[in-house]
Amino acid sequence: MSDYFDEMGWQPLGEGQTPNQLIHMARLLRDFGMWEELGQSQRLPPPASKDIVKNLKEKEISSSDDKCPVCLKIHSLGEVVKVLPCNHSFHSACILPWLEKVIDF
Repeated sequence: MSDYFDEMGWQPLGEGQTPNQLIHMARLLRDFGMWEELGQSQRLPPPASKDIVKNLKEKEISSSDDKCPVCLKIHSLGEVVKVLPCNHSFHSACILPWLEKVIDF
């Protein structure tokens, strides 16, 4: 009969190794439902302000290699797209509805 550690596939720590107590604590918090109590369950990015959304840069597409990360369609030559601070370009119809949902009122 194998022992518990063999059944679980665990191995003893090697010479000089120490357990990672931080990971152990995080797993305990998660497993017992305490992670949500700490407010760590769904950290969203801070919302965009109305002014930032209204003043997003626009650029005209000069090469059709790039595609919209939302709809995955390749941008057409001459098409005007919105450019976020991360330098990704989006169709206005793809990005503006999402930004309006997460906007800071």
